[in-house]
Amino acid sequence: DSDVPFQSASATGASVDVTFKKRPFGILRYQPGQGGKGAMAMEIIPKSRYPGDPQGQAFSSGVKSGWVVK
Repeated sequence: DSDVPFQSASATGASVDVTFKKRPFGILRYQPGQGGKGAMAMEIIPKSRYPGDPQGQAFSSGVKSGWVVK
């Protein structure tokens, strides 16, 4: 794996609240933070196939690869 360890506490940038209503929500792969705290979205499904598509929730909400969940 080429994932670089990170600490969720060191994440910078604006905070964004996102709520997912159903599973799966469109994040294909994530990387857990050090010590099991937080996670980083690594791969997002890049489109929503139809209105209400549960797999397109992350894309429709504006989630980007590299965003950290605290």
